[in-house]
Amino acid sequence: MTSSFNSTSLSDASQFYSSLIQQCIKKKSLTDANLIHNHILKSGFFYLNIGNKLTDAYLKCGGIVDARKLFDELPNRFIVSWNSMISYYISVKRSKEAIFLYTRMVLEGVLPDEFTFSSVFKAFSELSLVHQGRQAHGVSVVLGLEVSNAFVGSALVDMYAKFGKMKDARLVADRVRDKDVVLFTALIVGYNQHGDGGEALDVFGNMIKQGIKANEYTFASILITCGNLEDLGVGKLVHGLVIKSGFGSAVASQTSLLTMYARCGLIIDSLNVFSNILHPNQVSWTSIIVGLVQNDKEELASFVKVQRNDS
Repeated sequence: MTSSFNSTSLSDASQFYSSLIQQCIKKKSLTDANLIHNHILKSGFFYLNIGNKLTDAYLKCGGIVDARKLFDELPNRFIVSWNSMISYYISVKRSKEAIFLYTRMVLEGVLPDEFTFSSVFKAFSELSLVHQGRQAHGVSVVLGLEVSNAFVGSALVDMYAKFGKMKDARLVADRVRDKDVVLFTALIVGYNQHGDGGEALDVFGNMIKQGIKANEYTFASILITCGNLEDLGVGKLVHGLVIKSGFGSAVASQTSLLTMYARCGLIIDSLNVFSNILHPNQVSWTSIIVGLVQNDKEELASFVKVQRNDS
């Protein structure tokens, strides 16, 4: 950038290129992103803060190679660019590269935020890197994000649950000050994954007592718990809450509900729930077929399979 550009022209150029980048993102055009990049380089405005925006555009247009090359060349990388790169790598199952960037970020003196941690905790769990996950957890504690941010707390609970360390997951959840439905749901899912339905029910009960409203995924998870425990009484109570909360038509809740009834031996109730699903997905079809087989209704299961194939 040369001294011949005054502050007004810099501002105008920044707005101009920012507008072009936004249009490029809307079109998801990698070709346009490359054209804009080349134009910026030729114009001499590369060192404006639009480099970070262009990195984001490359990612949203599927140009990870271009995004990484530009990212590495940026003289000043904003935290949002670090987070975008890390999150993208995780979304395409390249967790090793996400962790590499996280490590590089910390070494360069850039402080991670809640979005960084929510992504990188997932990367550690996917690669079963318990020690490294604990180290990152320690950094979040030092930065005061573990107890003050439910977003980070939920990601930590999910990470420890996937490590099979439910005591650690519960300790984290208990320390978070402003608990939310995402955190409670992550804990319930974790207990379900490790066959501890009793603890999952306890967590759900505590959530309700604290006045936190369950969402579709909470209900889906706790209904799976009831089915695993074959606890029809609690299952029916939860069914009532599902309807009262307005999630009676939600596919995830209905699918878990039909699974719960099937596991409790009430296949007619299970079929009734399935018949009320307006647009059953693959999981819904599979769940009712499995439920029929489990209840010795193989012929009906075969008939439902034909219906699924014709739908």
